[in-house]
Amino acid sequence: MREIGSARGEADALTALGDLAHSAGRPGEARTRYTQAQHVLADTGSTGQSRISERLARLDAPSPNRGRDLDLTATRPPPRRAP
Repeated sequence: MREIGSARGEADALTALGDLAHSAGRPGEARTRYTQAQHVLADTGSTGQSRISERLARLDAPSPNRGRDLDLTATRPPPRRAP
């Protein structure tokens, strides 16, 4: 998005990457992406910083899964056997 000059698109992409990182249990990466999105919006005077602030606040909120590793392999189906 940066290459085509769409600051709003860049901020939306960074926010989506932050959401994915947060969902995957990587709060540090999520915070980095959200902060980058805030800077892009601030530099352009664009609106939307409040939604980023809300996401950053969620990272600081207590979570029942905080401190636990996220096991993404638990939902993976068993490997297929060759016929």
